Amino acid sequence: MSWVKDLVDLVRTVATLTKDVERTTAEIKELRRDVNELSKGLKELMIQLKNEKEKTEIILNSYNREITHMGEGMAAKFAVLTTVLDQKIDGFESRIEGERPKLKPNRRKRIPATTSKKSET
Repeated sequence: MSWVKDLVDLVRTVATLTKDVERTTAEIKELRRDVNELSKGLKELMIQLKNEKEKTEIILNSYNREITHMGEGMAAKFAVLTTVLDQKIDGFESRIEGERPKLKPNRRKRIPATTSKKSET
């Protein structure tokens, strides 16, 4: 009867291995679901990252345009101010040399305000 005992042990071993295979198969299926969910999450994050990158690039380009525009505006204002400053320096030098400063044709000559004095009686 030892062969019956060996057969029973063999059947128990096969049953145990079958249960282990089923459990391992279930774990593999669960791992596959987890990997699939992680892959979907990763794809969503990559799409969000791409969108954020594009959004950031648009914002940076906008800031660069604003900076360039402000720089050009400041350069134009500086050019005007230096021209005005040069004219004032020329006028000041003229006064120092005793010459009367030349008025531009588009400027009006200032007329001093008249003060009314009370008539003396």
